[in-house]
Amino acid sequence: MAIDLDFAKKGKYGLHIRKFFLFPEFWADVKKDIDVNPSNWKFVEFEKSNLHKVSSEKGIYAFVLHPKYPSLFQTGYLFYVGKTSRPLQTRFLEYFTERDGNGKYRSLVREFLRLYKGHLFFYFLELNTKNEVDLYEKLLLNTFVPYVNTDIPQAKIDPDIKYIYKSF
Repeated sequence: MAIDLDFAKKGKYGLHIRKFFLFPEFWADVKKDIDVNPSNWKFVEFEKSNLHKVSSEKGIYAFVLHPKYPSLFQTGYLFYVGKTSRPLQTRFLEYFTERDGNGKYRSLVREFLRLYKGHLFFYFLELNTKNEVDLYEKLLLNTFVPYVNTDIPQAKIDPDIKYIYKSF
């Protein structure tokens, strides 16, 4: 009996394979620490109905995928880190526009917003100054090198990081 390959299934599964840069040396680097109380971070499920729960202040934010599996401990995958000097609510709404095919065209952002709809969470941290916003975003990007972010400050110093997800 011959076994056929199901190319459609293989392609569907392949679309969900992601690489993550898990480098403990970056996590342990005290120069990359963000000096805030972890309880200052807030998060909401990425649904328009949660807009009222998102801050109207400036700050940094992240998209984290949490599989909804009721019998398992919490698992998360950090996909994207961003910043805004405008209200976080404004930035939150712009991502729905982008997901729906309008606004900015960033294929990786749109892809993860569409593929993982219903499993994404929007984490945010209110910050007081533009300097804090810029610094903390840079620290998070350099520490975690999220899959969807394309502009990693550390890559300007260490070019091998720029294409970390393209290698291997």
